[in-house]
Amino acid sequence: ALPITQCLLLIGSAFASAHYQAAELFPNCAWGLPHDPRCDSANYHGEYPDCSLYQSQAGRPIPCQGLTPTDRCEFAGAHAGSAPPMPGSWHIHVLFPNPHCPNCTEHFTKEHDDFSFAGALELRGLLAATLNRLTEELGGRSPQLPIDAAKAGEDPMYDTCESAFGVFAGNPANYMTEPCIFFIDAVMLSGGPFRDPTLNRGYPNFSFFLPGATWLPGLKGKVLEWSEEVKKTKKFSQYTVLVHPNSGCLVRDHFEASQIYWSDKGVPLYSKDLYSCNAVGCNEACPKSPSPPQPLPANCSWAPPSTILI
Repeated sequence: ALPITQCLLLIGSAFASAHYQAAELFPNCAWGLPHDPRCDSANYHGEYPDCSLYQSQAGRPIPCQGLTPTDRCEFAGAHAGSAPPMPGSWHIHVLFPNPHCPNCTEHFTKEHDDFSFAGALELRGLLAATLNRLTEELGGRSPQLPIDAAKAGEDPMYDTCESAFGVFAGNPANYMTEPCIFFIDAVMLSGGPFRDPTLNRGYPNFSFFLPGATWLPGLKGKVLEWSEEVKKTKKFSQYTVLVHPNSGCLVRDHFEASQIYWSDKGVPLYSKDLYSCNAVGCNEACPKSPSPPQPLPANCSWAPPSTILI
């Protein structure tokens, strides 16, 4: 039998979003439907456009190119020290090795004691169970779609963010009330920031979506506490953890040192010619080519993706 990582090469990343059937979920902050009063609160809205704050009645993201002008995404030069946008949500990433990855940096192709692909999957399952528990503790209810901790610990293609909620990696999804799990790109086929900017080789990692403070207040802090405790254990001390905000300002979200958390010194990330979103609320759901206008509250006007350099 082929190793699971070679199977991933054959399957491809695109299959992941269809790998699990979407569940019947009640949409939060659905545009045009009765919803939680917090969906209309000033604290929740902040500076975000409606297309980022609400979802469709079918429970899918509303296409949103974000706010213009885009200077709220700038944080260098004349904008150094400017207050960042309030995070719409967060991601947690855990980096791990894969000896079968031809596109990865040398360090992340070498397994050793307490730093392995299998160990990372085990840690993924533990984090899934932790997030289910924290959702109940902080939100006062069970998640609509609990993350299956057993699948998380066994199946790299297990995903709920894309398949059940339509939430892709660059989407702030302010309306999400519970965590979800992304499939693992263990062979770094999909590009993205988790690449060495000099070598253009990747860092395998798994990731989870974390809702913003309106829905699960204190979640980010609890996840950081979990990360610190994990680093104290010999079994999981070698895995690097990154927690970063999601606002639609993808470069700022991943690179502004005061806004991100590394469990150790971290790794350099890739930013050049990369990000398709550079505006508060942008969710990468707008059409990539000329198309008819989207119904409100969508705000899409087609233009080629911009290049953002830092």
